[in-house]
Amino acid sequence: MLPLQRYRNLRSLALLALLSLSGRTDCAVINAVPPKDGHSNASPGEQDQTDPGTPVPITRLRCRPTCRSKTKLRLVIRDRDEWRDVWKALNEPVMPSLPMPRLPEIDFSREMVVVVAMGQRPTLGYNIVVDRAHEIDDQLEVVVISTSPGHNCILGQMVTAPLEIAVLPRTEVSVVFKETEVVHECK
Repeated sequence: MLPLQRYRNLRSLALLALLSLSGRTDCAVINAVPPKDGHSNASPGEQDQTDPGTPVPITRLRCRPTCRSKTKLRLVIRDRDEWRDVWKALNEPVMPSLPMPRLPEIDFSREMVVVVAMGQRPTLGYNIVVDRAHEIDDQLEVVVISTSPGHNCILGQMVTAPLEIAVLPRTEVSVVFKETEVVHECK
């Protein structure tokens, strides 16, 4: 590769990285639709109609593209102090010039927060989602779906750290995570 071409490729990658970091610096509600009749929040075909128990509504929060966790997480947060500490840890600036996004307001007298993260991954193509939740046998079961790329997938080489933040109605019962791992095979 000629030096000029290499420079242009590096410059393009740097611009792409800056554009991906320039998103909003706050958090937004992206899904506040409660599950109906025990159905999943997943797309058709991914739904598991065998969930027992009472469905619990999920509100998903999305933070800026740099929101991340280098380690696998399954957290249930029931108070503001812990929420502030977790939010700060998830939003450590990649670049010192990026401001810390404001802490989303949660009414912990009525709500609690669930954070799930896959940890650091070597490429694009990974995802994690709090798919649904239901109460059964004096516990709250939170269904988490982790998706990863298959061996034949051609992916962008970029370190990622997929995570999801969900707000659920507050409960004092124990929370258990039901894990499902899906490998997306590319053709």
